[in-house]
Amino acid sequence: PKPLWVQKPSPPPLSSIVATLDPANTTMVAAEENEDEASVEMPPKTPTWDEIQELLVGEDDGSSPAGICALYRAIFGLRQAAPSVTAAISVLARALRQVRAAKASGFPSCFRFSSVLFRHECCYLLGQMGADCDDEAG
Repeated sequence: PKPLWVQKPSPPPLSSIVATLDPANTTMVAAEENEDEASVEMPPKTPTWDEIQELLVGEDDGSSPAGICALYRAIFGLRQAAPSVTAAISVLARALRQVRAAKASGFPSCFRFSSVLFRHECCYLLGQMGADCDDEAG
């Protein structure tokens, strides 16, 4: 027999590839090999401009910000939903400047968004939109 790294993987069975759209509840229904049907939810919709603003710069009531998936959806939909590039830059810049209030324990405040990768993606998006340090919005 050939070594494993030389063998080509066998294709998946056709029944696992078949998928149909169920118009009644807009979920994707995939046929399984054992003929049981599994439902998979459709991807969430892109948030509106107001929802994006609420997610990124909404009032911080001391609780943690929205889940990371919702935050990424917000920044990925930002360019399409924003009324202007200036407005999008302004929202991102304000979001990045937000810090959490200092705890009673005396620890210093930290960024509202604890994910370094998320903050990096926000900064990358600012650069892609042409934000400049001298911009009034940023």
